[in-house]
Amino acid sequence: MKPNVDYLSRELLAQVSRSFYLTLRVLPSAIREPLSLAYLLARATDTIADTKSLPLSTRLANLRLFRQVLTGNKPQQETLIQIINTTLPYQDNAAEQQLLAQLEACFAWLATLDCADQQDIIQVLTTITQGQLFDIDYFQPSDELVSLQTVAELDHYTYAVAGCVGEFWTKICWRHIPRYINNENSQVQSQALAFGKGLQLINILRDLPQDLQAGRCYLPLIQLQHYKVLPQQLLQQATAVQPVLNFWFKQALDYLHQGWAYVSAIHSRRIRYALTLPILIGLHTLALLMDATYIAQHSPVKISRWQVRRLLMLASLGLVSHKIVDGYYQRLRQRVIDSCTGLLAQE
Repeated sequence: MKPNVDYLSRELLAQVSRSFYLTLRVLPSAIREPLSLAYLLARATDTIADTKSLPLSTRLANLRLFRQVLTGNKPQQETLIQIINTTLPYQDNAAEQQLLAQLEACFAWLATLDCADQQDIIQVLTTITQGQLFDIDYFQPSDELVSLQTVAELDHYTYAVAGCVGEFWTKICWRHIPRYINNENSQVQSQALAFGKGLQLINILRDLPQDLQAGRCYLPLIQLQHYKVLPQQLLQQATAVQPVLNFWFKQALDYLHQGWAYVSAIHSRRIRYALTLPILIGLHTLALLMDATYIAQHSPVKISRWQVRRLLMLASLGLVSHKIVDGYYQRLRQRVIDSCTGLLAQE
């Protein structure tokens, strides 16, 4: 099969992620192709993992088959057809249906990339699917709320589904972009890793109410027990969990600050611009989560569309001067720190 790369990288990508498509569109052409394909493949595994109407055993089996196709341990065509045929009928979202229908084309596109890019994509997708398998297997349907046990488990999960993406992005950019970043800086990869983990941690904090209602608690049980709080109490006694939330607010802030140091060290203005928006959105989201009573809300916490557009315009100023955007970031970060400090003073 000869893939229609133009369709996959433009129309399909825009359908499954309008916001991330805008990010990828501004990237230099040298890195746009491998990053776009990696996103589509990762989004396909998300679709397989998140199709709740699909039996859990089938989701686990299909993710494992996907990994085996990636690593060459299963025949590609017949295995992908099996994955598509067993997932597509259960998918209601039209864009996700189209993505699944194009799964063979995505793998055909992968085969056209140079070997180094192929291997990096295979490695990051192998890690991501490991995190997805862990998540599905750990939070199997139960009559009782299931919680992660330790901080190490949460750290492993945030790395597997997001931290590894920062490492992957850096490898691709180092290979294709001259003077991408200071190669002698030993902190580059750890900062890129923290960037991804920070964004995922904010997602976890933001989605905490919905996850609790679905029987999942990503806050480590060992921390909750330290503050004499049971996962089952979180929805009714939100303020009791404030000390645990404060710990993770500060951890997310630290991760994002490392991510900002990473972004600020990038020489390419276009790549800096592409990576600025998620950090600003992450900080604004944290600001909305400072009050633990959000756990009792029925609707998800998220910043408004007009605010996203405003941040997009602000990020674009970085194409002219990074100092302008950096000043805004530092002021916003300080406001979040002050809010967190105020909460600590109330404990």
